[in-house]
Amino acid sequence: MLIDNRLKLIILITVIITSLFILPANSRQQKNIFLLFSKPAQMNQEYFLDLSTLLKTNTEQYNFSAVNINKLTSEGLNKKINAIDSCVISIDQDSLEAVLAVRSQQAIFSTGVSQIELDNLFYQYQQFSTRFSGIYSGQSFKRQLFLAKVINHESKNVTVIFGRQSRYYLSEYKKTSEQLLFNLSFEILRQQEPVLQSFYRINPTGGFLMILNEAHIYSIQNLQSLLISSYKKQIPMIGSKKSDTKIAALASVYTPLNLLAKEAAEGVLDLCQKNKAMPLKYSQHYKVNINKEIAKHLNYSHLDEKKLQLEIARLEGQSIKRLQMEKANEK
Repeated sequence: MLIDNRLKLIILITVIITSLFILPANSRQQKNIFLLFSKPAQMNQEYFLDLSTLLKTNTEQYNFSAVNINKLTSEGLNKKINAIDSCVISIDQDSLEAVLAVRSQQAIFSTGVSQIELDNLFYQYQQFSTRFSGIYSGQSFKRQLFLAKVINHESKNVTVIFGRQSRYYLSEYKKTSEQLLFNLSFEILRQQEPVLQSFYRINPTGGFLMILNEAHIYSIQNLQSLLISSYKKQIPMIGSKKSDTKIAALASVYTPLNLLAKEAAEGVLDLCQKNKAMPLKYSQHYKVNINKEIAKHLNYSHLDEKKLQLEIARLEGQSIKRLQMEKANEK
């Protein structure tokens, strides 16, 4: 079944790519948009097809091509995207790193990369005057806190285990926690240390354990281990991706792929048309996903995904108004 699904995906991608290269003769001098991807068998089929369709149908003034970077050498990729005026959108980290490595002077829009990795690449290539924009994968720590608040209004404690990369966001997380009136308990994972050992060192009492978008630390194996230990302490986990809920989280705030595709398509077109790279950001779109089995065992069977989403939106609106008033008072 897995082989059949992969074969279907490869066939679909081949059809899309083939159709996109059949261009009218009078359109070949137009600006180009390249959609870069890698490992077609592993990427999300829904997102790729939605994004491809949106870009193809909404870019009349551009030629659009989907490109598998694994079929090109670095030199071949460089020639392809730099030979003509173009923009680039990448849908995973490998394709982003590939286009950055050839020192492309074209505008680049990134999706499918965590804040930790995307910020790192942004600062690394800033010295080369790369025009760079994008949307982080997953959702923000702030929205995770909003979700924790609407799940349990009385809980004021959150726990975070930082990795070697995410530790650089510690001050930002402290500030966000204080703004939303949470007490933040944390540990920075030591080298070669098991995640569980860090969790036991914190020894949290109540509240929520937040799952960060740091793949090495919050791997499937580590999340499953944390699930057992956090369950014993009755400390639910809150995720930032839908996959977190499937593995270990009581609930997650996540970005729906169809809405991410729409936002990314708008972002890359804006980048191409205005020739201005907007700041890296999290998607403005989100939904809530609940693991019903975990909810049942932790006495949260009453939770409703749509109601939680509406409550987050309400709290977020209040937070924005409060910040605006504080800024106005400072003036």
